[in-house]
Amino acid sequence: MRKAVSDIAPRAHLPWRAAGAALACAVGLLAALPAWATGSTDDFESYTVGNFPSAQWQDAALLFPEPPSFATHSAAVASTTGATGAATQALVLADRVALVSGVYQSVPVSTQYTLAADIRIDRYSNNSLADPSDWAMQLTFAQATRTLYTAPQAGIYAASLSQGWRLFLIEDTGPISADIDLGAAATPGSWYRVAFELDTTLGSYKVQIDDMTAGQNVVSQTGVFAGWTAANGKYDSVAFFSGHDTSNAAVTIANQATVDNINVTAVPEPATAWLWAAGLGAAGWLRGRKAAAR
Repeated sequence: MRKAVSDIAPRAHLPWRAAGAALACAVGLLAALPAWATGSTDDFESYTVGNFPSAQWQDAALLFPEPPSFATHSAAVASTTGATGAATQALVLADRVALVSGVYQSVPVSTQYTLAADIRIDRYSNNSLADPSDWAMQLTFAQATRTLYTAPQAGIYAASLSQGWRLFLIEDTGPISADIDLGAAATPGSWYRVAFELDTTLGSYKVQIDDMTAGQNVVSQTGVFAGWTAANGKYDSVAFFSGHDTSNAAVTIANQATVDNINVTAVPEPATAWLWAAGLGAAGWLRGRKAAAR
């Protein structure tokens, strides 16, 4: 039963003890974290089929949306088969031509980011324009400050025109961008394990893509983004999404893809790590305080 404010107010006269408890908890959390790493995983098995995955995920279509807008979510959990042919639950993007369809979640601004996921391209759109105009799936770290079409970001995508994997960078700190062909097909119906690592201090990256259906590695590439400065890598979100050029009326067939077994890691900057851990410490103290007040 929820307590009224008046029920717990008498315990509010110990602010210094409360602050000390929160700080001690924060320090303990930092000590327990390997290099202050934070991360999340999701195999989508815990969600109800047909529903949007709740809690940590947000709908990418609602991130500073542009028309057309939709009343339903742009992705849902579905029953399907994995790379081995075994039954699994995974996230399937909506079958609709839309600016953005997919999911995103917050991550701390970091010096090192990694992501990996199983990806299956189910269908490409019929857009005939340049590669960046449509993509069936992009795995990216981004600044979630505006539509994912234009937000600063770095990641990997499957281009609708070439039907291949590409490395993508868009930044607004200096004239830096990249669109690199990784030289491997993203064949519809095949499962791929796609992994991306980024060091935001150096601008160095590593891409690893395995064709899980064929059982072979198809991309293993490292490099450094030319012209990079540390100010470029202030990413606060990770996203998995598709996109269409909705200004092109000829696009009538939507991109569609499936995502499973997501693994995301971020190593926060020291100041961010302290704030993140202190927030968790304070949250833990508040939960304990509420429990004591019941």
